[in-house]
Amino acid sequence: MADSPLITRELREYISRFKVEEIISQGVNEVARNLPTNPYTFLAGFFAELSEDPPLITDIRARELLLETRPTIEVSIECESKGQRYWAPAFAFSPGIDEASYLLDGDRWDGKGMLTAARSAESLRDILREQDVTNQRKIDSLIAKEQGLGTNISVSLSFACAVAAAYFKKVPLYQHIFDKMTRREWEGSPLPKLMIPLLYTGKSVNSKVKFSRFFLYETRNESRAPQQQYEACKKLYDTMRRLLVAGKGGEAGLKQFQCGFIPNNDLINDCLKLCEDCVNQSGFVMGEDYLIGIDCNADDYYNRDTNKYEMEGQKNPPDVNQLTEFYLKMLNDKPNIGFLQDPFYSEDINAYKNLQGRLVNNKRISAFRACKTHLKVKELMDPEQGEESKAAAFAPHLLAINYTNLVTDIVDSAKIAAKKGTSVIITENPVESLDTALVDLALGLKAEFLQLSAPIRSGLLAKYNRILEIRNH
Repeated sequence: MADSPLITRELREYISRFKVEEIISQGVNEVARNLPTNPYTFLAGFFAELSEDPPLITDIRARELLLETRPTIEVSIECESKGQRYWAPAFAFSPGIDEASYLLDGDRWDGKGMLTAARSAESLRDILREQDVTNQRKIDSLIAKEQGLGTNISVSLSFACAVAAAYFKKVPLYQHIFDKMTRREWEGSPLPKLMIPLLYTGKSVNSKVKFSRFFLYETRNESRAPQQQYEACKKLYDTMRRLLVAGKGGEAGLKQFQCGFIPNNDLINDCLKLCEDCVNQSGFVMGEDYLIGIDCNADDYYNRDTNKYEMEGQKNPPDVNQLTEFYLKMLNDKPNIGFLQDPFYSEDINAYKNLQGRLVNNKRISAFRACKTHLKVKELMDPEQGEESKAAAFAPHLLAINYTNLVTDIVDSAKIAAKKGTSVIITENPVESLDTALVDLALGLKAEFLQLSAPIRSGLLAKYNRILEIRNH
């Protein structure tokens, strides 16, 4: 075609620049290969796929959705691309513990209704209309600028746009998140190791044990089939229940909390013994298949007036140095403890540094409450200006990230963690919806751990099924 003497020089250059002959040849070859019933419609679709017309947001739909214990909000995004409009799959928000930042209906569902939140989410269609849904940073910037927007709304909109972007790119959500994280094509990754909170203690459940939670987490999962990973988590839950029923209080004294248990014990060592027995009696090897993680949540028992920690079993509350020695002795005496989360007051970063510098035998520290937002992560781990700020920087072994944040902030925090050699834990919320974005987020960010409770509720079963789906592919 371009060699014909009948066409002008300008047309010849146009054909060459846009590779018109090559593309038409590809289209004809595809018709010959597929032999479609209607070749014209087939070719129209083939050429439409070559268009670089980005999917632009045209509408937002939100509604209140009922979970097992409370309402939540579900948001879906409509986009237009190549002359056609499509609704993407919806994202359903999972409520966390920081409800003070939510927009809720005070007169419905014990003050937890989300009809107003749904209406507010839909009102942002004018702000987001005609935005490229794949430009997550621009979208999150516009959302963040809106004053008085509840976290339940902003996070739902942010994740709904990420889900829509993956849908229109025709890739799984984890691949889209990986692209935002690395700017590279998906290269494959093992699924994160599962971390299961089984024992709940501490101030929030009126337990004498000061620590908040005891986890069991996988030391390896590459050799396990998907079904084995699911069965192992359920087996650990059932075994822990049996151990508690056989102990003090029996069946009548069993206290369930979220998807775990409140033990009838007053001592840390008793809780550790329960965890060890649970693993061993489930048919696994403590220390080889599973290790124990402890959420110390020291903010709960730190006395700001005396600068001491009010621990159980201690007549004289320890100061930071004494507590450090306590942790070191406990970790030495209990080799099956793999990590401590938030072992000190969240603003005492020097205490974190000191303990981390003295740890041996692959023991690790995780920070969560000191890094609740991306701004906090950046201030703590990657300050930009001033030698003093850089000297005060601290990179924990593990960074726990909750997904009640804007997608861009989560990705940026994970980037900082990767830059500093810090592994990531993606954490669940107390009430999980049927949405499975949590699993894709953990995989896309290449997180080492996914904190996920035992599969005994529908929201958690959905996530375990998503793990099975990904592993089977």
